[in-house]
Amino acid sequence: MPHYIDKIQPTRPGMLSEGPTEQENQAVGEHFASLQRTAGQEQLFMAGRTLVTDDRSFGIAVFAPPH
Repeated sequence: MPHYIDKIQPTRPGMLSEGPTEQENQAVGEHFASLQRTAGQEQLFMAGRTLVTDDRSFGIAVFAPPH
């Protein structure tokens, strides 16, 4: 079975160090809801983000395609 990796990186580093805008907060909420749905379908193997809050920050998710 193939596995895929998704990398996401903030386009504005200040989102993590200064706090998100209303629009960024909404996008993060939608992203998290999508990850939860994927996890509920037993497709998500792991997800997480780096601990830095500068332009090196990113998150990854490893998942399998739908059956």
